[in-house]
Amino acid sequence: GLIGNYLDRKDKAAQETNQAYSYAPTQGTRLEIIAAAAEPGTVAPGGKVNLQVTYALMAPQETAQVPVSETRTLTFNGAKVAELNSNINRTPGTYTSQVPVDLRADAPKGQYELTVTVAAAGQTAQRSASFTVN
Repeated sequence: GLIGNYLDRKDKAAQETNQAYSYAPTQGTRLEIIAAAAEPGTVAPGGKVNLQVTYALMAPQETAQVPVSETRTLTFNGAKVAELNSNINRTPGTYTSQVPVDLRADAPKGQYELTVTVAAAGQTAQRSASFTVN
């Protein structure tokens, strides 16, 4: 598939995120994936699917720059068909990032699995979603 423009937004500031997760600075850096999604859930060959993840990043210092790695892996019938990596520095807070992917016109029909892995400061979190090509 063809990868489109990476979209990124900060949904909540550090203080609001810390309150939502009862976070204390003594916990060190903490990472929680809130959701992963492939939208739309059903797409035609040659269509576009958005691979999205929302996660919370917490750290003792609210202004700290934390290196974050986002990996989106697509599989079909157990075989990897694509892997998309993004590396970014983030301050603590809640984020949503999305990568639109244009499917090939000859993409095989069936269910595709999306696995999103987010890593930061030695912590790794993972969440899965799926979509169907028909």
